[in-house]
Amino acid sequence: MKRKIFNKYSKSSNFYTEIKKDFFSENDRMLQKALKINKLYSKQDKRTFCKLCNEKLNSESDFKKHGVSYVFCRNCDHLNGIFKDTQKFANALYTDNDGMDYSNFYLDDKYEKRIKNIYIPKVNFLKEYIKPRMTIFDYGCGLGHFVNAALSLGFKASGADVNKTLVDNGNIAIHHSHNLKPLEIVKQENASALISSKKVDVLSALAVMEHLVSLDEFIDSVRECDFKYFYYSVPTYGLSVVIESVFKDIFPRHLSSGHTHLFTENSLDLLNKKLGVEPVAQWRFGTDVMDLRRSIDVSLKISDASDYFRERTFKETQKYADDLQAVIDKAHNCSQIHILAKPL
Repeated sequence: MKRKIFNKYSKSSNFYTEIKKDFFSENDRMLQKALKINKLYSKQDKRTFCKLCNEKLNSESDFKKHGVSYVFCRNCDHLNGIFKDTQKFANALYTDNDGMDYSNFYLDDKYEKRIKNIYIPKVNFLKEYIKPRMTIFDYGCGLGHFVNAALSLGFKASGADVNKTLVDNGNIAIHHSHNLKPLEIVKQENASALISSKKVDVLSALAVMEHLVSLDEFIDSVRECDFKYFYYSVPTYGLSVVIESVFKDIFPRHLSSGHTHLFTENSLDLLNKKLGVEPVAQWRFGTDVMDLRRSIDVSLKISDASDYFRERTFKETQKYADDLQAVIDKAHNCSQIHILAKPL
């Protein structure tokens, strides 16, 4: 008998303008950085087979944006960038120079704000279905925001990441709050063995699978891990992709740089099957409407609209932004999903 899946939708977008202010004020700089990474990605070998199901992809792409072409797999519906996620590309993004280049995006004065607005809600979602004091191992922990939030809400949490700079700084922050240093650095070549060897109540991988060189290797390690629950999030194909395709002079938050492929409703089903898990609860929410509002605001600025008109437009659209996003979320056309799953 198939387990009932509990579905949750949406969250307030207020955190976006508080934490993502640079997306508005630093559009040109962030756009040029994204284009630079996309150019590097475009120098990798062509992808012939789907990142998820390994079936051969159509030779013609479905659309092109910000210098990269993309194609939907006709077998599993996964959205693929037409170049491979090579180890060279991953190293350049995440680990070269001890990961300083990638870390700079997160090493700012918003650590506590991210925990409060982004990660405490993630842990609270968990608490709706599992008991506190359970053990959590968070692979791809970064600065340890999720581990820190989980510790604050009564879980026994630890994590690992390949980025030395993020782990070192995360341990400093967590030690200040909890007198613990629960994060460890793992070399990429040892990551699968580390995950496979774990015995834990909750294995988590939040915003991880979209960055992996070998998705299949990670999936195999998850299947070998001894856990009661697998908690993960991935970016999904939705309205934000269309918005980014239309507004070519706006920094593409969702599909660019380290996000070279996206999951769809159909490819998520295959992912869960390959992982050997069945969803218990799903939380769909996106920032598609905020991406649209940001794209409009920056475009108005580029076209020399007055500050008065820009502020007026932003305030007017704020009145219905969350309601409109809720419609998109419930239509399963949003930019992100969190899934809590149990082994089959």
